[in-house]
Parts: sequence; structure tokens; C-alpha cells
Amino acid sequence: MGIKKRIKSRLRLFTTLKCKQPIVIFQSDDWGMVRSPVNKDFIADYGEPKIWAYDQLESVEELELLYQVLCKYKDANGYHPLIEANFIVSNPDFIATKEVDYQSIILKPITQYRDLIKKWNEGITKRIFIPQYHGRLHFNYERMLEMIQNDTVSKDIFDLQFHGGLNNYKHGGWTLHSEYQKWEDGSEMSSIQLLKWLNTGISDFQNAFGYFPKSTIAPQYVFTPKTAKAFVELGFQVVQGTNMQMYKKSNKKISRHVPTGSKYYKGLVALSRNIKFEPSRGNIDWKYKAAIKKCKKLINNNIPIIIDSHRINYVGKFAEEGREELDKLMDGLTKMGCIFLSSEEFGEAIMNDGVYREFGTQKKQKIQFANNSKIVQLIRNQIT
Repeated sequence: MGIKKRIKSRLRLFTTLKCKQPIVIFQSDDWGMVRSPVNKDFIADYGEPKIWAYDQLESVEELELLYQVLCKYKDANGYHPLIEANFIVSNPDFIATKEVDYQSIILKPITQYRDLIKKWNEGITKRIFIPQYHGRLHFNYERMLEMIQNDTVSKDIFDLQFHGGLNNYKHGGWTLHSEYQKWEDGSEMSSIQLLKWLNTGISDFQNAFGYFPKSTIAPQYVFTPKTAKAFVELGFQVVQGTNMQMYKKSNKKISRHVPTGSKYYKGLVALSRNIKFEPSRGNIDWKYKAAIKKCKKLINNNIPIIIDSHRINYVGKFAEEGREELDKLMDGLTKMGCIFLSSEEFGEAIMNDGVYREFGTQKKQKIQFANNSKIVQLIRNQIT
């Protein structure tokens, strides 16, 4: 390791945001998004599928079983543990798109799912399932349209109402990455187009849930400085997943690891995920036993736990195992006296010397930070 990297590593360690209370933020992505249809028999006909090919829109029954797990436990503030559900707020209307001869991709907002809207909002009322903003499509609109128009396999997959095209297959790589930047060549929407795109998504979110989402996570963690500026302009205050941020500049990949609590992007508080909990994805280090061990270490060091999880673990063929693993994780975290917060609440606390208003009740609470002096903040804001 070179001297610059060693210095950066030391500074990152020195400025790590610490809390006197054990804090948990459980962030989970991809809710509301259609992926594969109920009949999955055809999936392997187009190549070797990635695990994401077996993700699917959540059902009312799956949400009820998930809620039952969360409602078994109480945190140190007397609330049930909460999952922050990051939503894709619209999906392709496959039939309408075909009817316009694939000249555009017609998007239909998630308000179309009336039974799910009712169940999602039940989770909000119970403070166990808090939606935030993930995106409108999850993939790059321009690139997806090009593939449907010019690639027979992509068109066939689309006609089978299988969302994500070649991105669902190992040979497809990052064909459709990503919503805010076309990974193929690094191109982006103009600032005006981006603001319009985001405004439409925010409106769809508000129509579904009745409030403005103050935090967001970019699909595939891809967002540029221009995207961050648009986030701020439209009122987002917190950006999630900043430990894995990437984008292209002059067609070269740029990776950033912006630490929790940083305001590197002026007007946005960064939240960096530090625990992987993905029991369905075949990695033993992402299951309960490894996750709870890492959580204990973070608590012992007064570092807030920010969990990285995805809907796929709680739906379809993965749901039973995912709920069982989640049950054990919630049991372990609540026994350690943790407090569960949303990204919005934690971000507000960072911006206001520990003071935040509870989601829903607006009751004021306070977190005691262990190392958040102005000099520490100043250094933290420069680390990427």
C-alpha cells in the first residue's frame, strides 16, 4: 500500500462516525419492481441466468409474512424493527409498449397495484416498512429501448414480460446499466431531462405513499456528480450506498467510497453500507451467522450498522429461507439493545447535532455522537 493510501486509510478510520447508542439502519432495495413473471419455465432458454432472474414482484401474502417477523420484536425505543424499502416506482407496460410498435417504453406507476398499495401503506402505519426512492426503471431507458428495437433476443424477453432483458443473464453483463448513466459509453441525460425524469418518479412515489422521500439509492450504485446535484435540487437529503458509488468519466470507471456522515456532495448526507445480509445469494458471509458477528463488532466499536439487503431474499422461492434468517437477525439485534432508524431519521440527526424527528410521529429524539466535531466533519467530507 502506498503512502497516500495509508494516510487515507488512517483518516477514514480516525473520522469514522460513531454513536453512543447502537444504531441499525436496514436498507433493502428493489421493492415494487417487476422482474420475472410467475411462469419461469422459459428463463434458461436464453442463457445461464443470474440469480436476479428469479426475483419477482412481492405479493400481499409475502409482505404479511415479512411483517409478522418484524412485529415479533421491539427495539430499545419500544418500536418494532423497521425495513427501509427502496422502491422502483414504475414498471414497463409490456402490452402498451408493443402496441406502439416499440417506439417508446410505456411506464406504468406502481399505483396500479391496488392490493399492494394497501399492504405497503399498512407497513408504513406500523412503522415496520418505510418506503424510500430507488428509481423509475432500474435500468437505462435509452439502452433498453435500443436493445428491444435492435436485438431479437431482448425483444423476445420483453414480450415474455421479463423485465431487465440481458441483464438477467451472465453473458449479458451490464448491458442495461444504469438508470442515470448509460454504462456502455458513459453518456447521461441533460440536466433538464434528468430533473424531469426524477420529478416524474418522485410524483409517482408521492401518489403511492403520500409523502416526499428524503433519501435515495441509485440503481446499481451508479450516479455521477451531476446526478447528485439533481438529487439536492429536488429535495433529497440523504444518499445511500455511497461505499459502492461508481460512474464513468471520459468512459473510464470511477469508484468512490464516501463514508457515513460525509457531506462530500454538498447538500447530501452520505450513508455507507457496512453489513451484507443477502441469505439467498449463495455466499455464507452474507447469511445470519456472519452478519450478526460483524454487527457485534460494529456495536463494540460504536459504529452504526447500515445493512445492505435486497427484496429477492424475501420473495418467491427464496422467501422462506430469507424470513428464517431475518428472524434470527432481528432476534440478535434486538437482544443487543439496538435502535432501528430510517435513513431519513439518521441523516437528519447527522445534520442537526444528533436531533431528529421520528418518522410519522414527528416526536423529537436525540442520538449521542462520539466523534463528530467540526474538524472531524471537515476531514470526513474530503474522503472518497
